[in-house]
Amino acid sequence: MNADAARGRLKKAFAYFGRAPRWTEWEQHDQNAPDYAKRYGSPTILVDGKDIAGMEPGEPGAA
Repeated sequence: MNADAARGRLKKAFAYFGRAPRWTEWEQHDQNAPDYAKRYGSPTILVDGKDIAGMEPGEPGAA
């Protein structure tokens, strides 16, 4: 449910700036997810590998 709200906010932000929405989603426990993505809870929006809310990453799979 929180992920759906985050997606909706992303879409609104892209629309506000006149950009086509585009992002990659990772499942925290997916073995193919990059290590940096496994260190954040869900939902987390990362830009250039950094949490936009300023939260620091935890241990992989800890969230």
